[in-house]
Amino acid sequence: MEKVPEKVTLGLLQHSCRPEVAANLDYCLKAVENAAQDGAQIICTQELFASQY
Repeated sequence: MEKVPEKVTLGLLQHSCRPEVAANLDYCLKAVENAAQDGAQIICTQELFASQY
């Protein structure tokens, strides 16, 4: 049985959404990559991260 880690590092992302979906996805992808490089094991984005309401 695999040992459960004692510590998990979270990355939480929140940003202002632009009208352009592609720009939001690009920004979010870069933020996810940065969070992973900084050690985040689980990364959560905000609700509706790709578009405005």
